[in-house]
Amino acid sequence: MFRYIFPVIVFALIFKVFPTLGIIVSAVTFGTCAVIFSMLIIVKLVKIIKSLTKIKCKVYQEDAQGRATRIE
Repeated sequence: MFRYIFPVIVFALIFKVFPTLGIIVSAVTFGTCAVIFSMLIIVKLVKIIKSLTKIKCKVYQEDAQGRATRIE
């Protein structure tokens, strides 16, 4: 819990002493967090899509005549 409160206190102190510097620091920090968060979401989506395509490939298999047979 403390690690979530501590940055807020630091930001509040920076805003109090240097308002413009505080705005720049918070914008950079939140921007970086947003980029990292969106990258994580993209990675998760790619993993989900890959797992879905693997499942589709495993479910059906073509035999020599080109008929799709279901694999159990």
